[in-house]
Amino acid sequence: MILKERISEEISNAFAISPNEVDLEIGSHYGEMRLIKGFFLKDDKKKFFRGRFLDSKQTKKVFDLSTHLFSSGFDQGPVRVPHPLYHSSSNNFFIYEEVAGKTFFDLVEYHKLNQVEINNVIEKIAQGMAKLHKLSAKIDLGKAFIKDQLIILDTGLSKMEHQNKEEAKRYRNLYDKLIKTSKKMTNDFCQVIHADFQATNIVVDSQLSFIVILDFERSFLGDPAFDVGTFLGYTSLMLSYHFGSDYSRQSLNLFINKYLANIKDEDFASNLVLRSKFYQNFTYFYIINFILNSPLTIDHRKTIKSILNKIESNAGT
Repeated sequence: MILKERISEEISNAFAISPNEVDLEIGSHYGEMRLIKGFFLKDDKKKFFRGRFLDSKQTKKVFDLSTHLFSSGFDQGPVRVPHPLYHSSSNNFFIYEEVAGKTFFDLVEYHKLNQVEINNVIEKIAQGMAKLHKLSAKIDLGKAFIKDQLIILDTGLSKMEHQNKEEAKRYRNLYDKLIKTSKKMTNDFCQVIHADFQATNIVVDSQLSFIVILDFERSFLGDPAFDVGTFLGYTSLMLSYHFGSDYSRQSLNLFINKYLANIKDEDFASNLVLRSKFYQNFTYFYIINFILNSPLTIDHRKTIKSILNKIESNAGT
């Protein structure tokens, strides 16, 4: 039996319907068969869903966490997660109810939001991130150690040296500073961390009344500053590109202030800005490595130089 038929049969059994009432597609993600989307008929109504194939441990982790969040206040209100529907331990996939709306990235990229509307969304994201970080961890997500993640950033250096030796020297100096700072970072925090908190993983409804946080595959228990820094890194580049650095800086200051107002916890907030700058720089290095390893042949030297400037600015504060 081919994979599509197996998945259709399993979903039909899970919801006590005929396999003929399940319509699904299986797609690829970075060359791997990882995506599922479709619908099934239940009580003469179409239930649209999306999902992913992961390894068995990740599948259970994401589904259990999503279920925990959904039952802990993320099912309604201004900040939500998708409604988890089913997870398979035999075929290693999970599905959730499809979310209506556009990603925050697409709305900014295609100029669907003005600056006031963007700030409205950013406030909701800050509120949602704080709500996630205040949630008690009832799922064993495991802990991630920054030293293990820093190793991957060194891979971009050889490619930098091949393309631009002068910038490669700057990359090395800034990377060494990041390594030095990492040794001062503690691993005492044990909050639920999304670990990929960026605009592509945030869906905004058409009325801008709520946001939905997607993709918890990388989640772990750790420092809330990881999520804050990740969001600052990706969003700074996005907003600077479309609206200029002044607006980007103002919007991200709004985000920080809103997050701190919602978190209301001195242990979380202590040195948060400094810790977030570290993770923001980590995100910038991650983006540079992604660019350098991209199969596209576009000349990204100007972009990489701009990102290194941001790292240099952060490292000096």
